[in-house]
Amino acid sequence: MTRGGKMRTVLSVLLLFSPPVVVSSFLHAMAADFECFDERGRPVGLIEDDHLDQIDRAAVDPVGGEALIYYNPGLLTWIHPATRLFFLGHECAHHRLGHPLGGGLTGGLESAADCWAVRELTRTGRLTDEDLVSVQKDLYTFGKEEWASVPGPRRGINPKDCSR
Repeated sequence: MTRGGKMRTVLSVLLLFSPPVVVSSFLHAMAADFECFDERGRPVGLIEDDHLDQIDRAAVDPVGGEALIYYNPGLLTWIHPATRLFFLGHECAHHRLGHPLGGGLTGGLESAADCWAVRELTRTGRLTDEDLVSVQKDLYTFGKEEWASVPGPRRGINPKDCSR
């Protein structure tokens, strides 16, 4: 097993058997390491919000116009770390691709954000093909309750549909 494979296994075990405080700390550290830039190349702020009803959400600060991603580390703590990273990448994609925010995005824009996240996260080595399988498995097991906490409509991710 590769060093990265061992690390993913250790992280998966940590997430499965750790108290919520450790899980939250891990998720916060992962989010702190996440970098995102909007369509103009400006950094996107990442804000933890324990009251958010979704795992994460792209937004624009109404006062300063800063691009932001709000995330709730307490939601869906059981999902694979790669899935959580995928969702952060998905929200980043909305900013990077200049999608309109604030209303319901169409399935086409959601698919574009999914594919951008897959391409960018694999290009930068943040997600492997093995990680993408874990993302697919998580999305496949989501029920109505989980999809209510996820941005966009119910969907699956097929990385082969997202030419790299």
